[in-house]
Amino acid sequence: MMFRADLHTHTTCSDGTLTPIELLDLAKERGLSGISVTDHDTVDAYTPAFFGRALKLGITVLPGVEFSTMYKDHPIHILGYSFDPKSKHITDFCARHLARRLNRNLSILAKLREHGIPIEDEQLYPTDASRCVVKGRVHIANLLVKGGFVGSLNDAFKQLIGDSQPCFDPGVPFTVAETVEVIHASHGKAFIAHPHLVKKRKVVKELLGYAFNGIECYYCKMPLDQEEPWIKLADQHGLLVSGGSDFHGANRLHTQLGCSWVNKETFERIKRHD
Repeated sequence: MMFRADLHTHTTCSDGTLTPIELLDLAKERGLSGISVTDHDTVDAYTPAFFGRALKLGITVLPGVEFSTMYKDHPIHILGYSFDPKSKHITDFCARHLARRLNRNLSILAKLREHGIPIEDEQLYPTDASRCVVKGRVHIANLLVKGGFVGSLNDAFKQLIGDSQPCFDPGVPFTVAETVEVIHASHGKAFIAHPHLVKKRKVVKELLGYAFNGIECYYCKMPLDQEEPWIKLADQHGLLVSGGSDFHGANRLHTQLGCSWVNKETFERIKRHD
């Protein structure tokens, strides 16, 4: 069986709809040999139960995370791979992101109320413990759909909470430089995530001035002719390539687990520590 590894997936620990264990079971069904859970700003998926289930299923795990940053008013996502999920550098940084997300989300809810949409803080955070769970705009979008304020998750972003919409609040961002430094301090590798989503190509080229280890070149259902320029760019700069589906479960029905992947050689190059 061909080795295929999906290196960009999300679970209920951030904004996916499958638990980490459910994700592993689906990966097995889809014939995947490797997986990386790259939840937003958290490594909570990496429990002993998760590693135990992966071992039982014969799936090789590459620890991962996706951090949110800002560079010259451009939102930049950075993938971290091949670190110890228990690294204090990583866990402390995740805790800081959790606080940032909490403040940002509460601000968005306040703006929604100012616009006549009565979603209370307790609906997003029903208990004190729930404030220790990473939540993002998709969770707010689900509340908007559930309350009948919009017709779909897409409408929620387009009309209210998308980057340029009236109820959006970016929060206090982290820098690219600090994020790359944290990943390296944990002995991990830093990759530019989905560079084709960065609106200006020159911004990606500027990012290459930082100490990135690689670029996410294979993504979702992107055609090969759109992937090739990023592969060429990575090769020109001596960088590794990565790839994955950016699977979110029911929150992105058009994206299926394993629709983009890397082979064994690429997987091992990212995983190993030279």
